Amino acid sequence: MRKAARGLCRFNIPFDAIVTSPALRARQTAEIVAAALGLESVLEEMSELAPEGSVESLLFNLTRFQNHSNLLLVGHEPLLGDLATFLLTLNHESKLAVALKKAGMCRIEIDALPPTECGTLCWLMTPKQLRQLALRRAK
Repeated sequence: MRKAARGLCRFNIPFDAIVTSPALRARQTAEIVAAALGLESVLEEMSELAPEGSVESLLFNLTRFQNHSNLLLVGHEPLLGDLATFLLTLNHESKLAVALKKAGMCRIEIDALPPTECGTLCWLMTPKQLRQLALRRAK
């Protein structure tokens, strides 16, 4: 995860907050990413990111971040994949399916929280791709 987090640094995204599930492994992952990005002070837990959370409750609770430009969410599958699918389609019944591997990441741009238009998938990276980015940075 540390190498993948260093790969994320290559994107130079100015995150306003890192929001994590309260589950131990997710919290540990979020702490690793926050340390790599130098953002320990903007790390917050949100119970709606727990494995049993729903897209609807997560979106509702994310509205408190509507004045933020860049959020990093750390959570679990299938919730994060379901959220990504909803953000891209605004449809809970979509046949599109976004699946994120452990330590995988994607960037989706949306117009607002909650979104009123379909989001744009900017990139989707596997953990291996992020680790390779970290190695390239070191050269």
